[in-house]
Amino acid sequence: MLSKFPIITLKYSTINLYKYYISLLFIILIQIIFQKSVQAQKNDLSEMNKLLYESKTDSSRINIMIKISNYYFSRNVDSSLVYAKKAYNLSKNNKNYKLPEAAKSIGNSYSLEGDFDKAIEYEIEAYNVAKKQNVEKLYAPILCDIGSDYLMLNDNEMAMKYLNEALKVCVDYRGYVVTLANIAQVYAGTDRYTEAHGNYDRALQMAQKENNIRDMAIIYNRKGNLYLMEEQYDKSLAYYEKSIKMLDTTDLYYIVCGLRGIIENHIVSRRYNKGLEVAKIADSLARKGGFMSEAKLINLFTSELYDSLRNYSKSLYYYRIYYALNDSLFNLEKSKRMNFLQTDFETKQKEMELNLLKDKAVLNKRLSIIYLLVCTLIIVVLFLLLKNIRQKNKILLIEKEKNILEKQKLEFDLHEKNREILTHSMQIHQQKEVFSNINSKLITILRLEDPDKIKNSVNHLNSEVKKSMDLSDDWDQIKIHFDKVHPDFFHTLKKDYPDLSVNELKLCAYTKLKFSNKEISRLFNINSSSVHIARYRLKKKMNMPEEINFDEYILKRIIQ
Repeated sequence: MLSKFPIITLKYSTINLYKYYISLLFIILIQIIFQKSVQAQKNDLSEMNKLLYESKTDSSRINIMIKISNYYFSRNVDSSLVYAKKAYNLSKNNKNYKLPEAAKSIGNSYSLEGDFDKAIEYEIEAYNVAKKQNVEKLYAPILCDIGSDYLMLNDNEMAMKYLNEALKVCVDYRGYVVTLANIAQVYAGTDRYTEAHGNYDRALQMAQKENNIRDMAIIYNRKGNLYLMEEQYDKSLAYYEKSIKMLDTTDLYYIVCGLRGIIENHIVSRRYNKGLEVAKIADSLARKGGFMSEAKLINLFTSELYDSLRNYSKSLYYYRIYYALNDSLFNLEKSKRMNFLQTDFETKQKEMELNLLKDKAVLNKRLSIIYLLVCTLIIVVLFLLLKNIRQKNKILLIEKEKNILEKQKLEFDLHEKNREILTHSMQIHQQKEVFSNINSKLITILRLEDPDKIKNSVNHLNSEVKKSMDLSDDWDQIKIHFDKVHPDFFHTLKKDYPDLSVNELKLCAYTKLKFSNKEISRLFNINSSSVHIARYRLKKKMNMPEEINFDEYILKRIIQ
């Protein structure tokens, strides 16, 4: 029989009366040691509860509650779960401090209760948070727990997946040994006994290298259990014997589990009388150790042994004991749970009442000070507010008048500059017309008599006229005035449309100045229809959709 916890067994191939009395002495010795151990653990629990009550920081409370949860783990799973959840909830409110440890404790408690789905849910959360916080030492133990829970759900594929992941991230001896043992258990559950033995042997070699006697004993026990599954009963008992010889007497629970395993061995190998001898010792040890769940199973096996020997009256007797223990165990667990919940409620209530009284006293004192400060502050604030309101009203009124004047001045300056550009442009145009007329007259003069003298004079005058009509000088003058009003206009155009020519830039500038087509045609010495064509070509060059108006785009969008 496989379980999540190691089964340790003892070989009783030849049990006689002498050995029986020695076993009884051995049981008494173990009971004395066990009672001392229990008393020491109770003292530890009392000290932890005292520290928890006196603790002043959430971080220390979380640490202590996790320790108390671990203390209760194999004693009272309900108590273990309650303290683990307290630590978990407090951790959530403290930036997930120790959250992986708390979630892992919850998962372990649910696993012990047999609720493996919930256990896996919390263990996966513990692993994800541990990865975010880079707590590498927890990777392997948590993954191993997840794999073990999937094993209990008979999902061998998922169990092997997580156990192999755990093996990859193991950082210490303990992680390797536990993971290898669990992988072996997966193989055993799928009847791959050779692979199971191989992994147990690897774990055993590591335990021998570390000289860890307890781990060696546990692995011997598991190999004995594996041989029992293979129906190699003698080998199974041999390994059980190795295991029990190496165990320390304080491992009482594992010894009881081992004796239970021996009983199963004798049942399947039909050595019923030997099984009964072991059952008497196992039952006595389980009862004195307080392991009533084991005592219940041992009495059930005892009933089965007597039934196999056809002693039906004794078989019925031990079955009744099993049934009574089952009821007693249920009532005991129920009573423990109720007592714990009642104690926990009373403790919380007392803590809340005490904290409430303290908080109330502190609050009253603070409220008195706050009321005084608030009243003083309100008077000061009201005075300052009234003063500030008056000053702000004056400032706002002055700034408003100032803004109105500045706006009017800017509008006036802009209007004047635009008109200056327009006037200058028109003056240039008028000069061009004058020069053009002179030029035409000079050409007429050339047709008069005395051609040499007239020709020289006309040529000289004609060159001066052409020089004064040079458009580049006119454009430079216009551009200087334009840049004063719209300094970023040409920079933005060239940035967005680097391929524009000088004439195209001029067309954009004249459009910005809101010149009419007639005025633009006179400046370019072209007719109005040519201005339309120039606008169409420029719009196409700038990749502007047909529905967009060229003038509006230049006026509103190019320059803000």
